[in-house]
Amino acid sequence: MVTTEQGKAMADQYGARFFETSAKTGAGVSEAFTQLAKEIYEQKAGVQVKPAKGSENNNNNNGSKDAGNSNVDLLRSEPAKKKKKKACNI
Repeated sequence: MVTTEQGKAMADQYGARFFETSAKTGAGVSEAFTQLAKEIYEQKAGVQVKPAKGSENNNNNNGSKDAGNSNVDLLRSEPAKKKKKKACNI
């Protein structure tokens, strides 16, 4: 078991985010993965991800680029629609 203080100290040492989670109960795990996925996507795509409905984490203090009103909902219920490829008629 790692104490909160030990976890925070290690995160600071490596310049990483600290999330308090429990492998035993699963507490905080979903939130940690969602937040990390959001931050990775924002850094890679240069867009700001809008918080999910009912999300308590509505701030964006991670230094990511803000591309105006470009928002992506990581928790949307439908996958993005793929563009249909057109066949070439020769």
